[in-house]
Amino acid sequence: MDVVAPTAASAAGTGNGAMLYRSTQGLMLPDVPGAFESFGQPDSMARMMRAYFVVAENCAARMVTVRWTGRRPTIFLTWPSVVMIGMDDTNFESSADRRAIHSAINGGLLVMPGAQPHLVIALERKPQGVRATVDLLDYQPRFGDSAAVRWVYRHTQVPVHVVVGRLYLRQLRQQWLS
Repeated sequence: MDVVAPTAASAAGTGNGAMLYRSTQGLMLPDVPGAFESFGQPDSMARMMRAYFVVAENCAARMVTVRWTGRRPTIFLTWPSVVMIGMDDTNFESSADRRAIHSAINGGLLVMPGAQPHLVIALERKPQGVRATVDLLDYQPRFGDSAAVRWVYRHTQVPVHVVVGRLYLRQLRQQWLS
């Protein structure tokens, strides 16, 4: 399942004319005994978030690099070293049927000032198996109130979000089944 679209709030709800975007990639994993509990531990979820950003770096042909300060990822342009996307510390969510790691995006060259997007990687137990998702929520590109910027975003960054999410989930499936 891939969903990339303006969210229901859209431009009317942002106060700045820019669209809120949501990019979701997901797949169903078999409910292998013990896998949900093992992969759903905070340390495992943290490794999942780091692995996601390794895929992102590789997809960008090393034009960007991710640096970690504790549990806080920051995406930099490789040269010159400019913050493209800054993020807060990762946080964990845990319940009997859902485990997730998320990080709020707090700024950077690619992000609309004042926007409040966040990245979530989640595992959710369902009757048919375990649903794994990568979700970028409420993203607003810088200058996203411009139709030209929205067009560029839809034709450059949106495909990147989809490719990175799909590749990461394919990698996760291999680890899940091994």
